[in-house]
Amino acid sequence: MRERLALLLVIAGASLWAQGGYSGPSILSRGSSQAGRRGAETLRFRFFANVNGTYDSGLLAAATNEQGELEPQDSVGVQAILGAYGYKSFRRSLVGLEYRGDYRHYTNAQFFNGSNQYLALNLEAQPKRRVGFVLRPTVGMLTRPVGGFVPLSGNWSDVALPVAELFDNRTFFAQLYGAMVWQKSARLSFSAGGQAVGMWRRTRALADVRGSGAMGDVAYRLSRQSTLFGSYNFLHFAFPGGFGGSDIHQTIGGYARQIGRYWTFSVAGGAIRIEFQGLRRTAVDPVVAALTGQRTTIEAFYALNYVPYGQISLGRSFRKSTVTASYTRGVNPGNGLFLTSKTETASLQVSHTALRRWHLSASASYVSLGSVSPGFGSFETISGGGGVSYRLNSLLHFVTRVDLRRAELQATRFTVDAARVSVGVAFTPGDIPLSLW
Repeated sequence: MRERLALLLVIAGASLWAQGGYSGPSILSRGSSQAGRRGAETLRFRFFANVNGTYDSGLLAAATNEQGELEPQDSVGVQAILGAYGYKSFRRSLVGLEYRGDYRHYTNAQFFNGSNQYLALNLEAQPKRRVGFVLRPTVGMLTRPVGGFVPLSGNWSDVALPVAELFDNRTFFAQLYGAMVWQKSARLSFSAGGQAVGMWRRTRALADVRGSGAMGDVAYRLSRQSTLFGSYNFLHFAFPGGFGGSDIHQTIGGYARQIGRYWTFSVAGGAIRIEFQGLRRTAVDPVVAALTGQRTTIEAFYALNYVPYGQISLGRSFRKSTVTASYTRGVNPGNGLFLTSKTETASLQVSHTALRRWHLSASASYVSLGSVSPGFGSFETISGGGGVSYRLNSLLHFVTRVDLRRAELQATRFTVDAARVSVGVAFTPGDIPLSLW
């Protein structure tokens, strides 16, 4: 509780700190948070509220029925949402905001009643000509992973986002990333920063996460459009309750390019060293088993893994639309069932505001977790969805969305197919269509 309170105080202080500034030295390779962005336009802050009727299938709790089996459920329900988004540039700073909060009530699956919350800020400032600062806090609560509430990100610092959860149990998550950028010359720059992450799951069956990290990088601009970069990142994950911990070292090099006015491309590669200490169940010696009747025991183990890092992304920002495609191979703290994991993520996202009344969006993603602990196999999710909003008048919008997701545990072939359909009305002042996704 004290950790969560401290992080909320940091976020509140960061919001006040962001009142002066600009984005700092522009380095293509370091990217920028998408919090609050919708296309290439700079949006004033926008608030919205809506009420939806919903249908959910594949609701799955981290608990068994009377027969000792996991049993997905289906239910209709109602959902109320409040949110805000926007992106504002000042002379020497900028601030981006993305917030969504909801409450969901189901008619015949009330165990799954609950709230999703997501708040992301992007705060950047350049107090001096050659020095810039970045602060990116993210905090939230997830009770239903189907529906695109938490965005999939390819940034190495976004390791605490619960994008590969299996169960619909409540998960709290938080991370705070900060860095300083020093522009040594018009072409050469350096960056150093750190982060803290945490996940708290409301079930004893799954592991919590505490983590911290540090990074440093160097970037050299070959031209106004292209940049070479190299970085070193360190991450430490701890899993309270005797689950173990891991130390991760990442060495990465890459290239980023602005293609024309609208396209961006980046590619990176490197190596990751993972040291993991944990517990596992193992068979005991037959003599000991004959004497004690105990055939298995718990033992501590140490594992050392080297895995490749890879990342490639391509995106285009139109005035009112965005298209992004990305693939990342790296490491993250897992989903509570899997701990420190080798991960692969691929995503495609399209967002378009058509004329002055329609906004359309679609997305597809693939996430794979491969535990560094022996004998666990892999966990995979494939998901996709799309949404439409239509401006009825200056205050009301019709909104609807459909999402599909398949999650599979490869070792046991356990599979869950889930779907979510929502239809409702949103209230927001403004003369452009509402962009929820």
